[in-house]
Amino acid sequence: MKKRVFIVFHAVFLLLAAGFLSAEPEAVILDRHDFHFYSPAPFLEDAKIPGRYAPENLFDRRPDSSWAIGDGGPGTVIYVSIPVGAEAIRLINGYAANDDLFSRNNRVGTIKTELCTAYSFPDRVSELGQVFDVDPLGNEKVLVLQDTIRPQSVSLGADYWKKAAGLIEQSEADFKTRLSRMDETERELFKKGLIFLYLLRIEIMDVYRGTRWNDTCLSELGFVEETRFIPDERGITGFWETRRGADYEEIDFQDDGYVFSYSGTRPFGSGRWSLERGFLKVEWDHGEEEIFSFFYREGSTLTLMRTGGAVVQLRQ
Repeated sequence: MKKRVFIVFHAVFLLLAAGFLSAEPEAVILDRHDFHFYSPAPFLEDAKIPGRYAPENLFDRRPDSSWAIGDGGPGTVIYVSIPVGAEAIRLINGYAANDDLFSRNNRVGTIKTELCTAYSFPDRVSELGQVFDVDPLGNEKVLVLQDTIRPQSVSLGADYWKKAAGLIEQSEADFKTRLSRMDETERELFKKGLIFLYLLRIEIMDVYRGTRWNDTCLSELGFVEETRFIPDERGITGFWETRRGADYEEIDFQDDGYVFSYSGTRPFGSGRWSLERGFLKVEWDHGEEEIFSFFYREGSTLTLMRTGGAVVQLRQ
């Protein structure tokens, strides 16, 4: 674990280190796909396995993969979209593939969090992604993470959103004031469709030192209030767009057990699908059989993991 690289990746690209709440917010650019996560920190690059330590690993539901910050960790800032009402951060600390890698690398110790609001409109885009105005609200909390390989939840507090209500109200008022000062063209664009979300700014304050490397690792990151469940047939049935992990671009799981996939507008494959003893099985007419030993649905996203570990992710 020696080389490092700066990267813009699938979930979020922001061009800022958030400052204090002001009359004029800082402009940021978020990837249009998910508005999910960004960190300006470099991550380790494995010359043999590109993206081995990339931030995407934080959201793949696999504790054996990790985001790794090269040679340090304290002072690193990350931004994560946070669902309204989330009372705790859900995470797996360190490089949790095994006890040896966990102990040899740094683990996150103390973090400082701050809630932010972000505004945009549908046509406010650049070639890099969606452009947002972000207001840090000042609702800061210092949290201590456990030095354990096991999953953990770190509470933001049952009254977190109640305390933030006044700050959010002020942020909305500031936005309306800024809106009134915009030129007529931009003001009309905001009126056509406002995109609004919350971001949690997380700064790593200190770490638990590893026995061998000074690389700080985090395997999973999310929120307790996320709605994730193992779907039955009704939760799988429907037309899905492929986000990653498959050659086809769309797939249709029909309620009569048939499945059809498409590449663009052209048929790609057909077959039968079924749920058997906790496995999702797809038997394609060309003779291939896919067995997904682990699958779950989170909102409009369906994540499938093959028995060999490869992940297919679909969205309705």
